[in-house]
Amino acid sequence: MMIFAAPFRRKTLPARLCAIASVAAIAALSACTPPKPVPLPVVALPPPPVAANPLSRDQSNYLRLPNIAPGITPVRVGIILPFSSGTPATRALAAAMLKAAELALFDSGNRTILLMTADEGSPDQAGAATSKLLSQGAEIIVGPLFGPSVAEVAPIARDRGVPVLAFSTERSVAGNGVYLLSFLPQNEVRRVLSYAASEGHHNFAAMVPQTPYGDVVANAFSDAVKSVNATNVDVEHFAPDSAAVMAPSVSIVKSNADAVLIACHRAIAGLQWP
Repeated sequence: MMIFAAPFRRKTLPARLCAIASVAAIAALSACTPPKPVPLPVVALPPPPVAANPLSRDQSNYLRLPNIAPGITPVRVGIILPFSSGTPATRALAAAMLKAAELALFDSGNRTILLMTADEGSPDQAGAATSKLLSQGAEIIVGPLFGPSVAEVAPIARDRGVPVLAFSTERSVAGNGVYLLSFLPQNEVRRVLSYAASEGHHNFAAMVPQTPYGDVVANAFSDAVKSVNATNVDVEHFAPDSAAVMAPSVSIVKSNADAVLIACHRAIAGLQWP
């Protein structure tokens, strides 16, 4: 996975303030009709305050490595992932994603990029991790993984003008400085069903977990079935456990479906048909 960070700078707004002041003056004059022109006093507007931004300049309290020469400003990348998650699979995923970032760093050959890691934990911990990374000079945040954590991180990073590249599959948390580096369930479901329909299948059923992710997949499944002019014959929900997938299979068989979408806990398994 290659990560590219473009320079991002906060712009001052003297021209915008002057324009607003001019419009306000014109509006005030048009509201009355004095007998003769009255000269307006000239008021010098002070320059607007510029918020501290880690991209505008290097600071002594920002993180540096001993091998970075003086005068060189490193590119500081903050990474927030659930390294201490209570779920072994999630911890393994976080470790693998960090290794992918390190591989991209080594492959780039750029010795001035710093990867600064922080634990996602809960949404509150993710927010605290964001504040810490920004205080160390992070100019971009990669992560978090889960939607609630992204929602907590976003306003903190936005206040400093720092973009967030998150891995969440929740489309609602994207926008206004937050970009998703993930496969959205809506797109996956639509593409899978479009392919199945092109192969001649028209009676679709779905098996989805009883989780917020499963709810998103179920809604996307209903929309996708309509978009390909097919028939939604059944949607079964199961507990997010691999052994529980077999329970609703009896109902699926009775539905006369010729294609079945199986959504795993956090991924689309694909379609199966006889």
